[in-house]
Amino acid sequence: MMIRLLFFVMLILLSPAWAADTQWKDEFVTVYTDADSELYGLATARIPASASVYKFGKGHTLWINGQEGFLTAVTASTELKASLDGLLTNQRSITIGGRELLRVTKDSKGRELIHKMYVYREIERGIYIGFTLEKPTEQIFKMIDAVYKKEPLIGVIVKRHYEQNYVIRIIQADNFFTKQDPPGLLDAMFAATLIGEKEQQLLGIHDGNDYLAPLREFYQSNKDYDILIDQFKDDLQTGQA
Repeated sequence: MMIRLLFFVMLILLSPAWAADTQWKDEFVTVYTDADSELYGLATARIPASASVYKFGKGHTLWINGQEGFLTAVTASTELKASLDGLLTNQRSITIGGRELLRVTKDSKGRELIHKMYVYREIERGIYIGFTLEKPTEQIFKMIDAVYKKEPLIGVIVKRHYEQNYVIRIIQADNFFTKQDPPGLLDAMFAATLIGEKEQQLLGIHDGNDYLAPLREFYQSNKDYDILIDQFKDDLQTGQA
């Protein structure tokens, strides 16, 4: 066990991809400003708005809709969920090259959360997102049917993709875009789009950034080794950036 642990620690320390002095790159996230809250963020007119990822930390991290959050139709891959769960199999948190991932089941007062969520955090840029990855609801499938009513064959393909993957619920996010308390729909959509797959199948949901890809790639490259690093303090207060 000690040899395996030493190997894993050296792997992180020596690999440039996961070095502590990560060189953050700017990138832009685009959402549709006419997103409909009753349609899980779907937009019909598809009016775009973009923001730099550096803007995410300019607001305050707050709960959305209490602890219920906002369920979006933005998809995340099965591989991503398997990787996040794999990284957290033996501990509640892990830090890789400045990217922090935590499993949160209770609030700061020790009360059980409605949704057990992942928290993704970057200290340097102030990014803090609390989210879940869930199987699509029947309502989402009905919405897909409605969108592709005149193109049912395409609808079947889109529904199959949703069946095989996950959708993102945003529970905590920075209100950098709307400045609302609690964060508004577009704040949630920016957070979900940042995490979501690069190619979104549903017309009216903007392509994502697959921002957690480095965590997925790290896990897939090292899943034969135990993940034993926990750099979060036990008294971490959820909801703080």
